[in-house]
Amino acid sequence: MKTVVFAVLALAANLLVPGRALSQTITCEPGAAPLLEVLNFSAAGIGRPPSETRSALVLCKDRRLVFWSTQTLPVSGGSPTLPPFPFGATLQVGTVSPDSFSQLQAAMLAAQIGQLTDCSTSVSPFERTSLQVSWFGSGTRENTFKIGAIGDGVACSTGAHELFLAILTLEFGPQPSTIILQ
Repeated sequence: MKTVVFAVLALAANLLVPGRALSQTITCEPGAAPLLEVLNFSAAGIGRPPSETRSALVLCKDRRLVFWSTQTLPVSGGSPTLPPFPFGATLQVGTVSPDSFSQLQAAMLAAQIGQLTDCSTSVSPFERTSLQVSWFGSGTRENTFKIGAIGDGVACSTGAHELFLAILTLEFGPQPSTIILQ
């Protein structure tokens, strides 16, 4: 999974980022392996227009962050085999702010991320966000779990809920590179 996300992001960057970035591959530096890979699926909330948001992020241990997102609005009478339009995509590359990274690290420790299993939580009763999180620890330690609006799952602990919020509120530090397609 990690290789696929990196390949898609590297291809997008090589096709879309002007100038010097054309020759750079988007990946974690050799001494800074991936820390988290997150796939985010958000369906339309209650009382909101029909839409779907999908995003992926890769966070390296050195705070480098690659974030990709698309949002669609279904059009009535659209083709069932083609993606709905209009749609917009965003690709951002940069580093996570030190404060945001510290909050994430504290939340990972409190939630015991290496032992987490699928659990259900939300930010509000109106949103439908689900995250598939892959954590890469030291050596061969890793864990993959789903967290968020995952149906009739086990309710998340307070620590897991705080981790969910920390992931959703990750903030870039100054001057990330941003590409927006519409």
